[in-house]
Amino acid sequence: MISVSRGPDASPTGTLSLVEAYATHGPTGQAAYILTGSGAKRKLGGRFGTGEMTIKVLAKFCSVAALAVLVFAALGPAKWQLRTGLGWQIDHFVAYFAVTPIVCLAWPRPFVVGGALMVIGALLEGLQAFTPDRTPDVRAALYGASGALAAALLAELFIRARRAAWAQAIEMRT
Repeated sequence: MISVSRGPDASPTGTLSLVEAYATHGPTGQAAYILTGSGAKRKLGGRFGTGEMTIKVLAKFCSVAALAVLVFAALGPAKWQLRTGLGWQIDHFVAYFAVTPIVCLAWPRPFVVGGALMVIGALLEGLQAFTPDRTPDVRAALYGASGALAAALLAELFIRARRAAWAQAIEMRT
């Protein structure tokens, strides 16, 4: 039996058998969820003091800042451009490869994030036609898109591996 407490005095408001539902906890102590017999997922409540909301807000802020850096690097003055010295091809690949996981921390849908960054990269490359000191290059858009795609595939791999590990840990408990 699982006791479910919700009141301010932490008194149990109900019990569920393991057949009806099970609670999952993330390895970092995230909020518990109940999966009911109908397949609905219901949040039991987060833990106070975990900083869960702060981490989500920070991840979203960092992802917006990373996207702003990409926009500035693509459309800003050519003299202010950040370069690694490895060539523009590597720079484009690494930039999108680095930004994709940051955005995936805030919005954990790697294929959606990767696809969006691929489109954003192509759009930014096309917008360089309107800057006085830049020229758009299809190869640059492809290098950026391949960096976003590679990072999205790795992020999806890590998310699936983590889910499999959680499922295996829960299965071993029961």
